[in-house]
Amino acid sequence: MSLFSSTARTELIEVHRATTVRDGYGENAETFGLHYRAYASVRNGTGGERRQAAQEGGAQAATFGLTFSTVAAGTKLTDQIQYQGATWDITSAVVEPQNAGVVLTAIRAQ
Repeated sequence: MSLFSSTARTELIEVHRATTVRDGYGENAETFGLHYRAYASVRNGTGGERRQAAQEGGAQAATFGLTFSTVAAGTKLTDQIQYQGATWDITSAVVEPQNAGVVLTAIRAQ
C-alpha cells in the first residue's frame, strides 16, 4: 500500500534533469531541462522537520507522492523538482513495494 494511497494527486510538478550544453564561448555548461511532468500528492515537512530546517539555515522540506511509472521510478538524486514557482533539490527517490508508487523527498533550494 502506498504512503499516499488515500491522498489525491492533484498538484502538478515538473522534474528537471541536468544536461550539458555548449555556451556562447564553446565551454560546457550544465543546465536543467524538463524530464517529465506528473501529478503528485504533496506533504510539507512536519513541525519537527521545519524546526530542524530553521536551525540548519531555513531549508523547507516536502514529500511528493507520485503514481508509479517507469519514468518516475528512474528519478535521480541529481534531478530537481519545479513546484509552485520554486526549485526543489531531491534528497530521496524511493519506489514503493509492488510498484505502489514513487515517493520523492526534496528540500526547497535557496
